[in-house]
Amino acid sequence: MESDIKILGHRGYSAKYPENTQLAFQKALEFGADGIELDIQKTSDGKYVVIHDITTGRTGKTDIHIAESTYEQLKTIDLGNQQTILTLEDCLKKFSDQTFLNIELKEDTLTPKDSSKIKSILKKYPFENILISSFKPELLTSYQKSNIPFGLLIGRETKEQSLFSRLVKVFQIKPNYINLPINIFYIYPHWLCYTIIKFFKFLRKKIVFWTVNRKTEMHWIVDWADIIITNEVEKMIHWVNHAKNSTNDND
Repeated sequence: MESDIKILGHRGYSAKYPENTQLAFQKALEFGADGIELDIQKTSDGKYVVIHDITTGRTGKTDIHIAESTYEQLKTIDLGNQQTILTLEDCLKKFSDQTFLNIELKEDTLTPKDSSKIKSILKKYPFENILISSFKPELLTSYQKSNIPFGLLIGRETKEQSLFSRLVKVFQIKPNYINLPINIFYIYPHWLCYTIIKFFKFLRKKIVFWTVNRKTEMHWIVDWADIIITNEVEKMIHWVNHAKNSTNDND
């Protein structure tokens, strides 16, 4: 019996293939993922491109700044395995009708105006398979009155922005999903983590956990997760299905 939890490849199948590339996305799906998670930044000529960092230094063989470069410059960069940088529309054309996409809007280069423009792009595609997420609440507000699901990422709290203040944002922007980092279980007592999760469930929020790569971590959240984002696609699918099957055997 297969699990009803969606397993998404974090930036594709990034444990084995160059992250945020067509190859990584294809391999995540080939090996059984229900979908993919990807990141969006904006170029100097206003193109929305699929990359996590603000520069290409970590993932590419040439180091240039995304916001200071045109897409024509960026698409020449080798990301490994003959992969190059995709645009958001490239990705939507290729994958939106066959998989679940969690698209993270990066606050490094995007503004609320970009969110509205991206929403217009998404409307061309079957967005029942799309989840928009961001750490920046202001990038999500344009989705409040649309039927495109959106999720607030929690996990970058500071002294000025406490965990409590992030919880307040949930009431303000009313996201459909809460995207929680698995490392909350390393930071806070487990009883507190489960109290927070139960609170969100009481509010009828769906829960996304990121980035879950260990079997132990999977066991912490398998009874609560609607979506698990992982680098280790094959392992996570096996672990979750085995855990769910064991639970059913004990019923």
